[in-house]
Parts: sequence; structure tokens; C-alpha cells
Amino acid sequence: MDDALAADEAAIQKQIQDIEGQIAAISLELGDKTVDKEDGVSIEVPTPSTVPGDTSEATSDASEPTSGSARPKDFEYENAVDDGYYFVGDGPQDDEVAVHDLSVQLALALGGDLKMKEESLDTDQGPVADTLDGECNPAPDSKPTKSRLTRRELLRNAAKARIRRMVANKKKRSDLQCPPWLKAEWEKGTEQKENMAACLQAVNWDKAKFIDEMERVVTSRKKIIVKKEEGWYSEAEMKSDLCWQQSRVTGAKAYCTDPKRHATHTRTNVYDNIVEYWVTVREHGAYEEEHEILERKKSTRKADEAVEISPGTFGQVQALMDRGALDGADDANKELPDGKVAENKAHFKRFMDSVLTKSTKLKGLVKDLRDNYENDTAKQYISQLEQHVSKLEKEYDVLTETMAKGENSKYDAAWWNLAHEAMKKVTFVSSRATAEEQKVRFGPQHIPGACTSVPMLFSPRKSKQFLTKMSSPGAGPGLRRFVHEIGEGVPVACAVAIRTAKAVVEEVPSAAQSSVASLAACRENNSERDTGRVAKRFGLKLPIPLSRVQLGSDEIPFLKMSDWATFILQAHLWHRLCGLTDRDQQRCCDIWQSFWTRYQKIEPNHPIYKRPGHDLSRTCALLLHGDEGRSLRKSALMVISTHSILGFGLSTSKHEKKSKRLAQKLNYEQPTWTTRFLLSVLPKSYYSEEDDAALDSDPFQDLMDAICIDLRSLYDNGIETKDGRFYFCVVKVMGDWPFIQKCGSLSRTFMNISKAASSRAPPKGICHLCCADMTGVEWENFHIRPPTWVPTVNTLSAFLTLPKVLQLPMEESFRENFFCFDLFHAWRLGAGKTFLASCLAVLAISSAYQGSVESRLEKLNAEYIQWKKATGFTCQLRRINRAKLGWSATTVFPAGTWSKGSTTTCLMRFFLAMCQKHGEHVNGDLLLRFAFGAAKQMDCFLHGLYSWELWIPSNAAKEIAVSGANFLKLHGKAVQIAHSQGQLFFLLMPNFHRIDHLVWDMETQAAKTNFVLNPLYCATQSDEDFIGRPSRLSRRVSPRLTIQRTLERSLVAAYAQYVEIGALVLKA
Repeated sequence: MDDALAADEAAIQKQIQDIEGQIAAISLELGDKTVDKEDGVSIEVPTPSTVPGDTSEATSDASEPTSGSARPKDFEYENAVDDGYYFVGDGPQDDEVAVHDLSVQLALALGGDLKMKEESLDTDQGPVADTLDGECNPAPDSKPTKSRLTRRELLRNAAKARIRRMVANKKKRSDLQCPPWLKAEWEKGTEQKENMAACLQAVNWDKAKFIDEMERVVTSRKKIIVKKEEGWYSEAEMKSDLCWQQSRVTGAKAYCTDPKRHATHTRTNVYDNIVEYWVTVREHGAYEEEHEILERKKSTRKADEAVEISPGTFGQVQALMDRGALDGADDANKELPDGKVAENKAHFKRFMDSVLTKSTKLKGLVKDLRDNYENDTAKQYISQLEQHVSKLEKEYDVLTETMAKGENSKYDAAWWNLAHEAMKKVTFVSSRATAEEQKVRFGPQHIPGACTSVPMLFSPRKSKQFLTKMSSPGAGPGLRRFVHEIGEGVPVACAVAIRTAKAVVEEVPSAAQSSVASLAACRENNSERDTGRVAKRFGLKLPIPLSRVQLGSDEIPFLKMSDWATFILQAHLWHRLCGLTDRDQQRCCDIWQSFWTRYQKIEPNHPIYKRPGHDLSRTCALLLHGDEGRSLRKSALMVISTHSILGFGLSTSKHEKKSKRLAQKLNYEQPTWTTRFLLSVLPKSYYSEEDDAALDSDPFQDLMDAICIDLRSLYDNGIETKDGRFYFCVVKVMGDWPFIQKCGSLSRTFMNISKAASSRAPPKGICHLCCADMTGVEWENFHIRPPTWVPTVNTLSAFLTLPKVLQLPMEESFRENFFCFDLFHAWRLGAGKTFLASCLAVLAISSAYQGSVESRLEKLNAEYIQWKKATGFTCQLRRINRAKLGWSATTVFPAGTWSKGSTTTCLMRFFLAMCQKHGEHVNGDLLLRFAFGAAKQMDCFLHGLYSWELWIPSNAAKEIAVSGANFLKLHGKAVQIAHSQGQLFFLLMPNFHRIDHLVWDMETQAAKTNFVLNPLYCATQSDEDFIGRPSRLSRRVSPRLTIQRTLERSLVAAYAQYVEIGALVLKA
């Protein structure tokens, strides 16, 4: 008995000593280097750890670890964040982490001299176990204590501790929080913790791999595979094919014919009109991954143990099968929440739109094949595509009916099931159509034999020669589409087109035999050069060569108008210069002869009428235009071009009949790539004033000199063809006011306007045609007709230096008149903005609205939105507020901050409509009444101009001019009333003087001739569209070669437009 008690007492004493040793080690780590215990044993614990996941540094007085205890390279993290805790040598650690790490260190330190048993070593732990093969020697004066933990147990405990830290809540570092399911797995019990610790060791202590592995395991465990075999069967087929008993057949019919499922579960066979039912033949499920997971868990214990499958493994699958037998009956009866209804409805609407878009694309492809190809292959493709289009249209009708049913059923769950089935059916039809479309677009054999369906433009021999030069041999629809995107479709970088072509060739191997392969073979590091070569090789760009001109120390490319003229005549496009769609040589001559005859009444002293033997019937009148576009990084890009004064007319024209043989129309219709001829693009850096001051010459004038020399040669020598010699004559230079000033080196421009009434500097004048705003010459008084500035017209030269454009033919007695005013910039982007901004501000503060200025503007904006919806008028201005009106306070003039000319037109119509709506308030407000009157007169003036083509009869022109003059008078009266009332409205700008000049010119021309030249001939409305096109291309090319690459890609874009409108015939 005494011996048993002594043994128990010794065991208890031993446990106490072990616990005291661990406590001593903990105290040692927390600050006490050496701890003396009652038995006289002192223990010194080395600080370097050999446990993966602990990266604490050794203190300065700790012993150097041996090579055997050094951490492997994979775990050398310096000051890293691991599992939400910082492991740094000098920083504090969490108590739980410290206790765990010290327990491992203590065990290793005390057991350093012990010889581990071979069976305790875990040789399957990989590189992690190798890190524990070394020994840590205790201090010389310390007494070693035996450890009861093996290395495997130490590693397993370390793994558990690390996982415990992973799943702990992270309050400060929420980004390190582990997934909730991982914590749930950890809390399932001891066996699961052991398995997770083993998994962490198996992935070499890598946290990311551990989470991925656990997620894969957990996900696989929850994966349920349910397979259904369903189909359409008639009653006879259910008995014969499925071998069902009559009772089961009757039950299936009753289920399918239930009113809730009748629409989706029954149908009539299209061949024999027998009723068929959608029945489930078989339905089963399984846990496919459960076996693999259980095997992995068993393998951690013993590899040869048999796999055990729980008896309830398939219980949930059976429950799922039972629920599936209901076939969603409960869901069909359940009313969906409002958010889900809106989501389903929007999804179905987008699907309908996609079907309609697909049908439209197929129709476009059919049109392309029918217009450009005529052979058996083309006819076969056209027939197949039309069948797909017909099927898609029928399915779209079904979708429309389904949407109508949804409105009746409030888009409930039953409707969504019906819609889902309809979308699946349409998807199958659409995929078949897409496959057929891809065969046409990227097939290895492109359809040969172009132009046989196009009528001959001239003799068969010339037609053959022309097609040989101008067609695109071997270029199929795929390559044409790529090059078109590079040019103008949606301007993209050439490298993008090359990568896309390579992807097509990789995905569709047969495309390697097509023309797309040529683009795919280009190198991306020289993408622009190589794609340009491909376009030239396949004839997908206009054959206009690049010429060179020296600008200072740089030589830049540009396009000569003589090369454009040669192309036009060789391609037999002369008829397009006078607005004809078909070639008619005699009619072209008659139109040009009639134009020059009428123009002589406008400018009788023009030198073109003094040249003996000059054939005016073969002379095209050109306009030289220039303006700045926006290039890369919003930098300015000067774009210079020419176009014929005659064109394809105005869409708003009402008086000029299209069938009139000698009709002379304005150049507004048709794509601007085909009606404008690009001559040059010039970045701002070439002509900025700062750079010009440092040079002896003006680079911009040097460029204009090269352009005008070429244009002069077309006037003097013309172009010789087999049909005779053709000439070109520039009659005016047009553009916005800054371009006019720069091109003409003008000293009197809008920039000289007096900034204040107290200005002492002598006025320099604002108009190059007269002396307006100079001493004694008023331009603001619009009540006097003729205006006070009329006697000063052509009395004082306006040129600082002689510009290069003066070498072109013009009336020498009045050379300033060669530079004409632009109504588009004068009104829509000039005077119209300030006028309408003041009109809307005056309307807002009138008695028609109540409250503060902000609340009045809100009410006006509400009416504006309602008016747009009622009239269907589209406008880019979404709101009317102080910012858009440029009216930050009542102490400043409203200026208007919008940048689109169409916005001015929209606000004009809105203002007139509101004044008519609030007629009583308008009559009671003097300033608003005059503003309303001025707006009506300007609307009549513009409506009159846009109702006529190039020439306006004198009687009509007088009426239109009267409206313009009345606008100026009423506007001037509104200015006086606002000034007398002390209100800042209706700011006077030089643009009103430009309008005054245009109105006066119409009055003087109407007095001396039967036809007046419509001021819209030199308006830049269509030219603004053209300016933006090369400007957008310049943003997609290399900044080092902006000029050259922009010109090259412009030729590609222009060619695509010529082909699209049918002006050029292309051969595939």
C-alpha cells in the first residue's frame, strides 16, 4: 500500500515538474532570460523556431542556430503577415500564439540530447519534416528534461494551432478572415481537426493551397448529380417504347394536361397532328465525389482499409427526386417578388432584342451577298440565310406573344417557366443561324465573280480595265470587315485587328486559307505599316499617293488635289461632283455651265470669265475648308480639305425638285468621306504661335503654299482625259473664324473686340470685309438699313502679310471677299448660344414660374423633359440649369455652355413652344415679348434658308432677308430694354455682325440678279462631321507618324464608304 502511494506521489511530482518547466519557458520568452526553479535547474531557451509558420527573429544575445535547425527557403519570410498575425522578432504576439510556439520550442530544446526512436519519425511529411532533423543544444549549465511528444505530434499540434489562428475572428484585418465554411469544418470535432491538420501538412503549410484543397473537398462533398431523361411521347409511344402500364399512362396524361402545365407539357405533332406529352422517363442522382473523399480520409490513417459508405448516403438524393417529381408545381404557384419580376422581364426583353439584332445582321449579310456577288455559291448562301432569317422572325413573334402573356399574368413564375422554354428553343435556332453566318464570313473559299450583277458604267472594254485597277482581288468579306474597322467603322488600333485576325485563324483553321490569313500574318510591332500594305495589296484603299512638303526642318506628307482629281476622272466619278448618282456626261456639262452663268451675276469680275477658250462646262467649283479637330490627348489637329460647291442636296429642301434636269443642290447629303477630299492633317505643334515665333517662316503658310500651288495647276492646266480636259477652280475659302484669320493672315478679327467701354487703345476692327468697330463705325446698331458699316466695305486692306492662298484665282479688286463667313458657327455655335441662354433665363424669372431662381429653373427643366417626350425631339442637353446656361449668378451674362449645334436648334423650338404655352405671361413681360419676337424671326430666317438648295429666287430671298434683319432689330431692342432695367441679358458678340453681313449680302444680291446664292453653301455643318473622322483616326495611330498614318487610314476609310454607297465596284 505504501509502495503504491509512493509511486502515485512520484508520478504527480513528475507532472508538476513538467508543468513548471513549461511555465519557466514561457516566462523566459516573455522577458526573463534565465529562470531558477526550486530544484536548482535553470533553462535557457533559444529563440529561433523550427516550426513552419513562425518567423520570429533571434534576439541579439541568443545562440546562433545550427544548420540543421535552420528554416527551409520556402519559409523564409521577413516581417510577413501570416494568418492575420504579425510574426516579428521585436513585436508582441498573441498570448495563445506565444504559448503554442514556446511549447514547441521548449520540447525541442529539452529533447535535443535525446535520441528519437525510429518509429516516431514521420518520413512522409516532405520538406517540412526535414526542417526538424537538426538538434538544438541547451545551455551548458542546464539540465535536460525529457519530452513526451514525438516530432509527428509536434507538427500535428503546430498545424492545429495554425488552423486555429486561421479560423479566429479578425477584427482589425477583416481582409484576412477565412471563409465561414472553413471554420464550420473545424468545429465539427476532433477527427475533422486531425484530418484538416494532416491536409495543411500535405500542402507544405501553404495557406492558399490549404484553403483551395479544403474548398474542393467540401464542395465535392456537397455536390449532387441529378440526371433526368425526358422527352415528347404520344400515348401509343408511352405504351410501346416505354412499356408503361395504362395506369401510368393515364397519370402522365392527367399531369401534363393540368391547366397549369398544359401550355408547356403538351403539343401537337407537326406531321400527323397527334397529341404528345412531355414526360419524365427516368430520374436518378448520386454523390459522385463522396467515395473519393472518404478514401482520402481513410488513407491518412491506413491505406489498405476498405471504403465505408454510410447507409444514408443517398437519402438526400431520394428526397430530391421526390421533390423533383412535383416538377416545380409549388414554384409555379408561388408569386415572385417585385425585384425578381423586374429582373426576369428585363432579361427576357434583352433576349428579344438580341434575336432582333441577329436577324438584322443576317439581313445585312444577305444584302451584301446579293449586291456584290452573283454565282451559284452566293445564291446558295443567300437562300440558306434567308431561311434562317424567316425562322428567327417566326421565333421572335412567339417571343412577342409570350411577352404579351406575361403582361396578363403579371410575369409570375408560371410565365417565367414558359418564357424559359421559349428562349431555349430560340437559342437553338439562333445557333444554327450563327454557324451559317460564320461559314459565309470566315469560310476558306470566298465567293468569286464580282460585278456581274452591277450595270455597266461605260463600255465593256473600259469597264474591264477599270475593274482590274480598282477592284480588290481576293479580298473576302472577313478581310474587308477587318480593314473597314481599322479605317472608320469603329476606329481601333491596327494591332487589335491583327490579334483578332490571328484569333479567328486559330479558332477556325479553315480561315488560314482565306484572305484573313494575310492580316493575321502581320507583325504587331509594325502593325500600322503592315496593315497598310495588306490594304494596298488587296486594293482596299483609294489609290491616292502621298506627296511631300518641307515645313522648316521637317518633311511631312500630304495629299494633292490633282491626285484626287485624277482618281475621280479615272474612276468615272465626275458626275458626283455636280450631285448626280448616275453617269451623264452631257448633263454634267449643262449643270456646270448653268452654275457659272448664274455665278457671274454674283462676281462678274472673277478672272475665270476673262480666260479665252476656257470651257466652263468642264470646270468644277471647289471650296477650300479648314478647321481644328481633337487628336490624341485632346490636342488640336488642323484638317484641310476641299469639296465641290454642288452636291446631293439638303434633306430639308422643299422647293428644288429632284427631277429637275439642271438642279444645283447643296453639298450636304451622302457620306462625307465621299463628298470631301482630304488634303492634309497638321498637329498643333507645327503651327502654334510659340513655335512660329522661333522660326523664320510660318509652317502653316508653307503647307498652304504647297496645297495652293497644286490647286492653281488644276485651274491653269486641268487634267487631260480621253473625254477631254477638266478644270477645277476654288471660289471661296471657308471655315470657322480662327481658321479664316490664320489662313488669310487677317488683321481684323473677332479677337480685336473692345473688352470695355473705357478702353483707351485705338480700336483695330473686328471684320476683314469692313471697318466695323473702328473709330466712328458702329456695328451694334441694327435698326438702320443699310447698316452704318456698309460704306466702309472694301476700303482698307485686312492683310497683315500676303497669305499663300492669294495665288488662287479671285476677284483682285476685293481679295478679302475670298474668305467667307460661316453661318453654322455664327449662329448655332455662336450668337445662338448667348441669345437662347438669355431667352430661357428671362422666361424662367418671368411670372410664368414662381419661387427662387433655382426652383424656377427646376420647373422649366421639368417642362423641357416633358416637351422632349411629347415631341420625340432628341437632344444631347439633358437638363436646363445654371451651369448649362452659363449663368452662374445674376451678375453675369448667360452665355450657354453646350458644344453641339443641334442643341441650339432644340432649345430654339423649346423656347418658342413655351412662349406659346404661356402667352399671357409673355404679353405681360416687355423683355420676354421682344425675345419671343426675335426668336420667331430667326426661326423664319433659318427655315427659309433650309427650304432651298444652292440658289434662291430673288423674291423668296428678299423675304428671308427681311426675317433676318427683323431678328437683328428685335434683338437690339431687347438689349436696350435689358440695359435700361439693369439686367444682364442678351450679350452682344461679333457673331451678330457676321449674321448682319450674310443678311446684307442676300439683300444686295436680290436687288441685282434673279437668283441669290444661299448662305448655306459656305456653312460648315457637314464639314464638322468630316473633321471628326480623320481626327478620330489620329487618336489610334502612332504619335511619331501621326500625319502619315492618319492619311493612310483615311484612304482606307474613304474606300470603304465609296464601296458601301456603290460608287466603286469591288470584286471578291
